[in-house]
Amino acid sequence: MIPDAKALADKFVAEFARLKGEFGIGTSLPFMSTNGLLKHGRRKAIALADRLVTSVHDMIESVHCCHVVLAPKKHEVIKAGGANCPAERIETRSFIGKLGPMFSYLTAQSYVHTRNASESMDIRIDSFTSKQTRAWDILERLKPKVYWKGDECDAPIACADLLAFLTDTKSYSGYLKLEPDNVGKVWKPCAFDVSVGTYGYGNP
Repeated sequence: MIPDAKALADKFVAEFARLKGEFGIGTSLPFMSTNGLLKHGRRKAIALADRLVTSVHDMIESVHCCHVVLAPKKHEVIKAGGANCPAERIETRSFIGKLGPMFSYLTAQSYVHTRNASESMDIRIDSFTSKQTRAWDILERLKPKVYWKGDECDAPIACADLLAFLTDTKSYSGYLKLEPDNVGKVWKPCAFDVSVGTYGYGNP
């Protein structure tokens, strides 16, 4: 949740312009996605992303992370479909793999599920590919803005992209599993609140 998206975007762009020179990254882009930064080396990408996110952390009210909890040993197959199409049983690992391209809107839906969201909320989502889902049907009512390659053209989405990358990186380097309490520990030094949502049996 970003109270003033324009103010964050202005600072994000200004700080990236300063950092790209410091890190020796030659680009005319106003900012870069995680994938763009990784082309300059993982260590450099992590360091620059951390500095960039830290520079705007006090302009972020809250961060919501989301992941899937479906243990293949416990649930070998998942029943999917059934809404205007035949239901089918999919091997769990394959099902989880198919969720990857959908996660920009799944995370947004998880966030609004925990809030009293209304159409006045400015919901920005990176582009995605997905079959029809109940999650999207629910979220679509709030009229989200979907940006093609949003992490390359919209500063708040780019910031969220870096936050996701750093959450994974900091968890791994701190020997922490991606669990709700650990995500909070990763971002404890920052000003924003952290919440975690999960998709799985018994969860939205």
